[in-house]
Amino acid sequence: MSGSLGGRAKSGQGAWLKLLLVLIPGLLLAVLLGLVSSTGSYFLIGILSGLLLTVGVAMFPRLLLWTTIVGGMVVSGAVALYLPQFQFVSWLVAGSSGLLMLYVGREFFRLNANQAVKSYTPNLIHLALLFLLLVLVSTLINQATLGTTISGVKGYFQIWPLMFALALIRWDEKTMLAVPKVMMWVALIQLPFVFHQYWVLVPERVGVGFGIVPVDVVAGTFGAEKMGGGANATLAIFMILVWTVLLAEWKYKRITGLRFGLLSPVLLTPLFLNESKLAVLYIAIVFLVLFKEDLQKRFHVFVVGSVTVSLVIFALLTSYVAIHADEGNVTMDSYIQETIDQNFSDKRTTRWSYELNRSSVYGFWAEKHGLEDPLHSFIGHGLAQSRASSGVIKVSNLATNQYQFMGIGQVSASALLWDVGLFGFLLVMGMFWWAWQATKELSRYFQDQPEMFALFRGLQAIVPGLVISLAHKDLFLVALPTQTLILGLLGYIAYWQRNINERR
Repeated sequence: MSGSLGGRAKSGQGAWLKLLLVLIPGLLLAVLLGLVSSTGSYFLIGILSGLLLTVGVAMFPRLLLWTTIVGGMVVSGAVALYLPQFQFVSWLVAGSSGLLMLYVGREFFRLNANQAVKSYTPNLIHLALLFLLLVLVSTLINQATLGTTISGVKGYFQIWPLMFALALIRWDEKTMLAVPKVMMWVALIQLPFVFHQYWVLVPERVGVGFGIVPVDVVAGTFGAEKMGGGANATLAIFMILVWTVLLAEWKYKRITGLRFGLLSPVLLTPLFLNESKLAVLYIAIVFLVLFKEDLQKRFHVFVVGSVTVSLVIFALLTSYVAIHADEGNVTMDSYIQETIDQNFSDKRTTRWSYELNRSSVYGFWAEKHGLEDPLHSFIGHGLAQSRASSGVIKVSNLATNQYQFMGIGQVSASALLWDVGLFGFLLVMGMFWWAWQATKELSRYFQDQPEMFALFRGLQAIVPGLVISLAHKDLFLVALPTQTLILGLLGYIAYWQRNINERR
């Protein structure tokens, strides 16, 4: 009897303890919410609310994954343009990406506990870990300042956990098969943003000067500033990525020509409005990768593809010339020549804001490096040393001191050379080479499954474009939406490579 009463007493104490454990944090949280609300600060209210939402989402790994992907590609960029006072949303997206590492850790311990489960680690992860090790070594040897290091880590690695999570967690196939469908919806969502940006925001930017290109703001949900630059190039490569998969599905008879013909103008419309010149090159490369096999085997298919792509490219160039119609005497020839001059010659225009351009940055780096300085040539000067502006965290580095206004880090490729040297640059190139080979392997594996075969042929065709994008802007190292797209794609490919290797 006494034992029973003692058990009840203990049970009652346990119930009260649990109640207190819920009530006390709840009361403290209520007080904190009240205090923050009384400040009227959107920043503090948003941060606290976002943290609570993120913690809640973190309880559900699939929801956390989708929150990170959609938050990175849709929410953070749209907020940066339309609600800049809420730009801290990008921190929350990066935080949700970081929380995914908890599930990576859980997966690791689960595998160690169950030795019977076959495990395979994609080579992408090995390359990524080597890159992280190199960054650590470079930071220690160069004795970088804390502010510069923090700025570099935030810029480079804010979304890397997403790549690790996609590659290493055993997501169910249903979730991964939904990714292409979600990307199609993300592509369709771009249209209302693009039309608003082109018809409303572009006219407001015309004639502003200061090197501002009006159509750069046509970036959909991938981020822009009303009176600054924009990730229009990221929008272009994303829309081409989705269109390329659609093109592969049509080529390999997964969809009808009617569906391809109806969806193509919808997906390509943003390219005609945002003057992303590299879109022309991306489309040409996509065609060569997808149709080169038909040059000898099915020449008629190659001809049809050539005509289709040629018409698209001609239409794009015509639209770009039309954008400058009010400048007078802008012809197709003069437009192409000006583009070449801006990027490959020493000629300067009022639209170029740095001493160096996208091609001369490499010669300048080589001039300052070499065998006389092997340390910095091979492992670089440290993260963010090439970054001219750092946002919230102020830094003092090579770009702001020795090479001010030179633009040594204006593109990701040159920034990598300055920050992490040849070794770091080659490791990043190795990650893209791995993606090329992995998509080829996946295409062969799924050759009897037309839908999956077309998907990976399409993804393979876009990989060279991703590499070229590193030589166009610095977005790969600083912009969350761009990083979500590229690193998310690498992680997605790694998931399927691990999946098929563990099946064998």
